[in-house]
Amino acid sequence: MRRLPLFKIARRNVWRNKRRTAITVAALASAAGFVVWFSAFGEGFGEKMAEDVVRSGLGHVVVEPAGFEKNPQVEKFLRSPREVERLVEGRPRVQAWSPRVEMRGLASSPENSMGAVIYGVDPRREPRISILPRRLAEGEFFREEEERGVILGYKMAEVLGVELGDMVAVMVQNVDGEVAAEAYELVGLLRMGNPAFDNGAVLLPLSQTQRLLGYEGGYNKIVILAESRADVENIRDGLAAEVPPGVDVLAWFEVSPQAFQYYGMMVGLLTFILLLLIVLASFGTTNTILMSVLERVNEFGVMAALGLRPFQVFRLILYEATVLSALGIAVGLLGGGLASWINTVYGADLGAWSGSVGMMGLLDPVVPFVMRPAHFVLGGVTVFVIAMVSAIYPGVKAARLRPVAAMRRV
Repeated sequence: MRRLPLFKIARRNVWRNKRRTAITVAALASAAGFVVWFSAFGEGFGEKMAEDVVRSGLGHVVVEPAGFEKNPQVEKFLRSPREVERLVEGRPRVQAWSPRVEMRGLASSPENSMGAVIYGVDPRREPRISILPRRLAEGEFFREEEERGVILGYKMAEVLGVELGDMVAVMVQNVDGEVAAEAYELVGLLRMGNPAFDNGAVLLPLSQTQRLLGYEGGYNKIVILAESRADVENIRDGLAAEVPPGVDVLAWFEVSPQAFQYYGMMVGLLTFILLLLIVLASFGTTNTILMSVLERVNEFGVMAALGLRPFQVFRLILYEATVLSALGIAVGLLGGGLASWINTVYGADLGAWSGSVGMMGLLDPVVPFVMRPAHFVLGGVTVFVIAMVSAIYPGVKAARLRPVAAMRRV
């Protein structure tokens, strides 16, 4: 018996009912396009979240006194940091670095006072490693190391009741265990969109902070910005092997495990949403293919009566699903790729959730997408699998039809 050209028959069957084919292809194309688009969004969202965490002042790698991160005591600081600076300066894959002092203290005005995290920053180097200088709502960033100015989170300034030009007192405990306080002119208001900064950040020039704490040229952090996040662990491990005893070298996810966990949670949530929508798409596709089978019960009965075996009927349904999936993949990848490219160029504005953008870990609501070839592979494979799985039940149902009973169906 001559072998039946089942694939050729399946291809012709697909085009016999153009309306049904269009609906099925549209469903599959939507799934493929959405997988590509949402994968690019998820990649961009994760990249932006991690970059915003790093650029908000955390840095990719931090060099600090041993144990400072767990117990940030004022007595722990790099007393002679020149040796460590030489190890960092000019190191491969290091884009920039800056010294910094971080310490808890108190900010006060004639009207009020509140606890704060005090950041002593280098006016020359800080703009290279963080976005802090570019996030001023009012005023300007420090120009000189000896400038006697202070920058506050804008919400903290509201609580203290101060405006630009007013004097703000900063109080800390110095290395001698004594209370040290100085008054500085308010020269800028910081608006990060992050409550930790907006409600409690105090920025001072590095030299002023060193003088206040009695550090005499020392500091408690070297913040390093890598050329890429892929270089972080290499930089960390290389420095850790060379720094003197009593010095820790930590990656950003070790300095702030909470931020890393939140980053992982958000990426996991986006992955879950994608999987859920894929499952929903598979149900829709199964229903569409099943309806196409039920509409042709009489046809399958005639084919079975003419000698088409059950397994051949099942293969015919799978071949039809293969043709439909190929059409859906082609249309979906084209549409999803175009939409992703537009969002790669212009970004996606999450302004509808602008009130919670800071809570999501983003510094601004515009998220640029990141397109990768893997997204197209994922979209194509996903839709092909959906089509094949969706065709199993209708195919089995068609294969089990009894010829006489099927031919009686109208």
